[in-house]
Amino acid sequence: MAQSLVDELQKHLETFLHNWTEHMRSAGYLAHTTAKRQDCIDSFQGVLEAIKRMPPAEGVPEFAPMLEHAERGAHYLIQTARNHRLRGITEGMFLGCFKTLIHSLEDIVLALEMDAEQKLQAILKIRRVSDVLETAFVGDWEQSLAQDMTQQLQEVNRRLTLKKCRYENIYNSTSDLVVLTDADGTIIEVNPEADKYLEADRLVGQPFWQFLAMDGDSMTGVLAKWPADVPHEVSSRDGGNVFILRIVPLERVSLAASQEHMLILNDITLLVDHRKELEHRVEERTAELKQSQEQLREDKAQIGAMNVTLKQVMKSIESDRRESEQKISEKIRTHLLPALDKVRHEKAEGVRTSYLDLVQEQLIALTAGFDTELDASMLKLSRTEIRICRFIQAGCSSKEISEAMNLAFDTIRTHRKNIRRKLGLQGKDVNLHTFLASRNCTPGMES
Repeated sequence: MAQSLVDELQKHLETFLHNWTEHMRSAGYLAHTTAKRQDCIDSFQGVLEAIKRMPPAEGVPEFAPMLEHAERGAHYLIQTARNHRLRGITEGMFLGCFKTLIHSLEDIVLALEMDAEQKLQAILKIRRVSDVLETAFVGDWEQSLAQDMTQQLQEVNRRLTLKKCRYENIYNSTSDLVVLTDADGTIIEVNPEADKYLEADRLVGQPFWQFLAMDGDSMTGVLAKWPADVPHEVSSRDGGNVFILRIVPLERVSLAASQEHMLILNDITLLVDHRKELEHRVEERTAELKQSQEQLREDKAQIGAMNVTLKQVMKSIESDRRESEQKISEKIRTHLLPALDKVRHEKAEGVRTSYLDLVQEQLIALTAGFDTELDASMLKLSRTEIRICRFIQAGCSSKEISEAMNLAFDTIRTHRKNIRRKLGLQGKDVNLHTFLASRNCTPGMES
């Protein structure tokens, strides 16, 4: 029975804490207690341990036998009573707080899904254990010597003073802004750092959201938008500072301050300014990168166009190369080879030399270009025709040529007609002297 009752009560810790807080408030003890949430949980567990260890397994426990073995479960509560006594809590106040604890457990039992007989047995068991624990800690309380209590109280006060000084130093020297508010969000106290920013004399008694850029008209509304225990970035009402705000409900620290809140604000104005500057730089770099990407796309398109043009140029060069090869092949076939054939069959040394000189000139023309392309036609001429060309080049008339070569005038005229035909000038309005003057047909043409 005891174990099952303990197991059932363990499931309702939060209900117990709520019930005990309300009973303490109703009795007027809550404003004087220094108990933390964990202290309340430890007291709850201490009483449950006593219920599990002290009563017999079955039936309604008897007071006297349980009192004889009170040390089984009363040790924690006795030590708790001593600690409270050293803190200055009176016996009556501690006993009253203990009674409200038992009432909170009984409230849970009454709400459990049990029949009336089971609930009665459970409540009787809790009350028997309560009576034993009460008798034990009252007896221990009265046995303590006044001198020991005074010494211990002084030691506790010294430690509390040291802790108080330590926390005051932290509270006063921290670079964070610390603001305490009541349940409605009204400022009741600020630390010195907050006073530099907020002018505490002007803001104490005002809702804290009046100096921050937070839209709200109640603590409930503010917490709906800016939940507790979560960091929020907020700015001051004038926009001059930016803070990281954390709202901390004090009910987790002390039951007496369960309706109050602590605001911790860390000034990050410089960090926000740096962040804005970095964001601006990022925007600039992003714009530059975008511009570079656009330029790269344009360059890529231009390179693509250049590649197309280059391919066309290469095709043109290849076409020119093939055309040049065809021209060279044609020259060799139509001019050089016939000339070499004439050289091979020509017996006169002078004429053969003249033909070889013409072949040399054509070979040079092939390597230097095609500016002397028509000179190759000279290879078609006979020895006599070449001699006549030299006279014409020198500016001699047909009569002078006929006399110099001892040939008839008409013969010279016939030779001139043949020369024009072989040189491709027949039917053209081109003077033979002018044409030959720009051609190199003189080397090695001695008869």
